[in-house]
Amino acid sequence: MKLEKEIIKLTELHQNTDKKNLIQSVNHELKNAGIHRKKKVQWICKATGSPEGTVYTWLTNAECRRMNKIPIYALCQMALALRISVYKFFSADNSVADKEKQKIDRRCKLYWHLRRNVAEDLWNGTHAENDTWQKQTLDIKREFLDGLYLKMVNDELN
Repeated sequence: MKLEKEIIKLTELHQNTDKKNLIQSVNHELKNAGIHRKKKVQWICKATGSPEGTVYTWLTNAECRRMNKIPIYALCQMALALRISVYKFFSADNSVADKEKQKIDRRCKLYWHLRRNVAEDLWNGTHAENDTWQKQTLDIKREFLDGLYLKMVNDELN
């Protein structure tokens, strides 16, 4: 009974996982195992016994191949060969950090406005004890500007 529940859980995870995320997870796990991208397809062929053309179909993000996910049996065989849990392919650990970290568009008008008109006055007003804006390193300036930009973007959204 427990085995059947695990199979159902795995099947539901497979159905609900986007193909692109699944490919990214597989790439991440293969990279962690030391398998380079050049030899990835050959390694998967060897692990699963599937032909190269089929493996290329599994790993493409092309619109016409979007329904051809990596099958569960192949994921299980790869997990066995890598000596990891098959659930690692479905865990969102790889993309959670990227989703939490908001992208900073340093070319947008808001960022440029903050950099040219706001940042120096704000820094000199609040961080004067750490030296003036002109004496700060590029890394400190960028970190301050990024924080200011993210705060402004979040304020606009709320």
